[in-house]
Amino acid sequence: MTLSIYTAVSLFLVGLLLNKIYFEFNKGKYVEQSKLVPNNHKIVGQAGIIFILIFFLFFFIDFKLNILNIDWYEIPRFYSLLFCLLILSIISFIDDKYDIPKRVRFTIQIIVCYLSTSALNLNFSPLPFKIELILIVIIWVYLINISNFIDGLNGFFSINIIFFLIGTLIIINSYDLFDDIIFFISITSLPLILSFLIFNFPKPKLFFGDSGSIPVGFLIGYILVYLFSLKIYLPALFLFLYPILDITITLIDKIIFRKKAPWERLFDYFFLKPVVNKKKGHEFMFLNMFVINSSNLLFLVIYLYSKNLIFFLAAALTNILFLFYFSKISK
Repeated sequence: MTLSIYTAVSLFLVGLLLNKIYFEFNKGKYVEQSKLVPNNHKIVGQAGIIFILIFFLFFFIDFKLNILNIDWYEIPRFYSLLFCLLILSIISFIDDKYDIPKRVRFTIQIIVCYLSTSALNLNFSPLPFKIELILIVIIWVYLINISNFIDGLNGFFSINIIFFLIGTLIIINSYDLFDDIIFFISITSLPLILSFLIFNFPKPKLFFGDSGSIPVGFLIGYILVYLFSLKIYLPALFLFLYPILDITITLIDKIIFRKKAPWERLFDYFFLKPVVNKKKGHEFMFLNMFVINSSNLLFLVIYLYSKNLIFFLAAALTNILFLFYFSKISK
């Protein structure tokens, strides 16, 4: 455990250094920001490439030196997961620069998630295997895009992912999963996202962009599906509860009631409304998201101790109340 802490601190410092170098090297190449989301700062985009670079570099180091004591050869076809992550990262970086058509990007995500299922022990539900496989791919692709959708406000993406990873480490500790690949993903990603947050909030200099939000969403999807494969269902849902509720409710309203395409950029998610309508600023939403995620984390810890469904329902209700609150203050 001590070695894991040293590793996390080292990755944090490396992340700080490379993010700083990336910003200085690209200073002046600022991204064009949407006029619908007020932001007075000049920001360099595609900083997610730093996350991916360090992530893969540390993987090769750990694979050779076994720093985290992970038995890579006991993990089913982990190389297929990492290969698909690399492909998705490259495609996302290209999309950031040249805007790949949405249908092409979506098709690639489906293919990548399908191929990555070989790195999972499936057939963990009573459903027929092929139906289960289809559902897993759909859920995985959906989680990738949820991650992409929440990358819009200063610090918002980072704070959600940081709490997700902290919650994952709590679950890992509760179920003693330290030798699993999700421990490697979590202990590697957490310090890197923390180092990025310093450049993204409160005075943002860098945006993750599709280059980072989509690959991170891919890793989030893998962690959740991996936990499902171990039949750790409810604890897994605590981890990404607010983004799932916000995006899902908004998409249902957009598609069914407003007859809009799900990919239309209407900036109509609950967490965006107060900023888009110029009622509240980025900092206000960041602090609210800190409170929401802290609450979810507390409910997760209590649930893991008690195994009482009431605490998951309480967490879900709390998140829904915040949705109503964001909708009310945005008017």
